Amino acid sequence: MNIQKAVSIVTLLLMIVPVGGCAGKMNAYDAVHNGFYSKAMHEFNKDAYKQEKYLKKKNKYDKDYALPYLHLASAGFEGGAYSLAETALMHALPVMQRMEESGGQNLFALVTTEDQRQYKGDPYERSAANFYLGLIRFYNGEHDRALALFRRALVSDMDTKNKEEEALEDYTVAQIMAAKTYAILGEMDNAKVMLDRAEEYIEDKVAFTEFKEHFLTDNFTVLIANGIGPFKMSCGAGKAAIKVDCDSGPVRKMDIYIDEKRYGSALKAMDVTEQAEQHTASFGRRSVQAFKGTCNQITSVAMGLKLMGSKSDSRSWILLPNGFYIFSTTIDPGLHTVMLKCFDKKGKELPRYEQRWFYIPVVEGKEGNLLILRTGIDKCNQYKKIKRQRVLTKVQRRDVKKWK
Repeated sequence: MNIQKAVSIVTLLLMIVPVGGCAGKMNAYDAVHNGFYSKAMHEFNKDAYKQEKYLKKKNKYDKDYALPYLHLASAGFEGGAYSLAETALMHALPVMQRMEESGGQNLFALVTTEDQRQYKGDPYERSAANFYLGLIRFYNGEHDRALALFRRALVSDMDTKNKEEEALEDYTVAQIMAAKTYAILGEMDNAKVMLDRAEEYIEDKVAFTEFKEHFLTDNFTVLIANGIGPFKMSCGAGKAAIKVDCDSGPVRKMDIYIDEKRYGSALKAMDVTEQAEQHTASFGRRSVQAFKGTCNQITSVAMGLKLMGSKSDSRSWILLPNGFYIFSTTIDPGLHTVMLKCFDKKGKELPRYEQRWFYIPVVEGKEGNLLILRTGIDKCNQYKKIKRQRVLTKVQRRDVKKWK
C-alpha cells in the first residue's frame, strides 16, 4: 500500500471518532451537527434496517422509505464514510426518481392527501441526492459516472417552472462541478458552456469571472457546505401550507489557507434554501408567498419531526446545507495542510469555526483532487487520534476490508 493511500485511510477512519464525552440521549440530527457522526450513523442505520424489515412483510415501498437513507447518507458524508453514504443514496434515489420517470408534478398532484404521499422529495432534494452521489463518484475518479449524476441533478432541477413556463436551470453548484468533470474528460467546449450557464445565476459576477479563468485547469478544489439547510414546516389555516425555513448560521465568508499561506476566498456557488423556496413542487414560489403572512405564529418546531395532524407534507431532507461555497487553485503534488477560516457578515473572524486538516493528498497528474468540508463549531478540535472507531455495520466492515 502506498503512503498516500495509507494516510487517506487512517484520516477517513479517524474522521468518524468524536472527541471526548458521549452523545448521551442526543437525537441523531443533533448528533450530526455536533460531530457525533458514529452515533448518528448508528441511529439512522437502525431506522433504515427497520424500513427494510417492514418492507419484507408489507408493500414494496413504504411512504417514508427514502428519508432514513437520505439522513444516513448525510451522516456518512459528513463523517467521511463516503462508501456508506453511497450505499444509502443508491437505496433512496430509485424511489425518488420514480416521480420524474412517471410524469413529475402531474402524478404528484393526483395521489391522495399530502401527508400520505410516498416521500420522493421535492426537486431540490432530488437534485441534491444526485449531486452528492456525483461528488462521491468524482472523488473516486469515476468521472463518466460523476458527469451523468451532475447532469441528472440538473434534470431534476428542471422539474419545476416559473410563471413564464420556462425551466429554471439554476442548480449552479452542479453546473460548476459538471464543467470541471467535462474539462477532466477533455471536453473543454462543453465545460465552458456549463460555466456560462452557471454565471447567469451566480450572485457575485466579478468573483465568478475571476474564478472561471483558472477553475477548469486547477488541480485542487475545495467544496464547502455551510449552515443548516432548508426544512419544511406546516403552517396556515388547517396547516395546509408549507413554510420553508433554515438556519444560515453566522458564516458569510471563508478564506482558504494551504500550508499556512492564504490562497483566497471561497465563492458562493448556490443558496440551497432559495432552491427550496422557489422550486418546491408541491407548493412552489407563489404558494409560499401567498401564505407568507400566515406562518408568523409558528412556535418551536423540532426539525425532522413530522407535525401531527398536518394536512400538508412537511417531510424533508433536513440535513442538507443552507448553501455551497467553492474554491480552487493549483498546488504542488504531495501532502498538504488545509485551513478554513470563517468570517461573519461584518468581516469579523469566527475563531470557533476555524478548521485545520492535515495530510490532504494532491495527486500528481490528477485534476480532480477534491476536498469536501462543512462549516461548524469546534471542528478543529473534534477528532481524537488515540484509537479507531469500531465499525458499526456490515457495510462498514466490508468497506474496511476494501480499504485494507
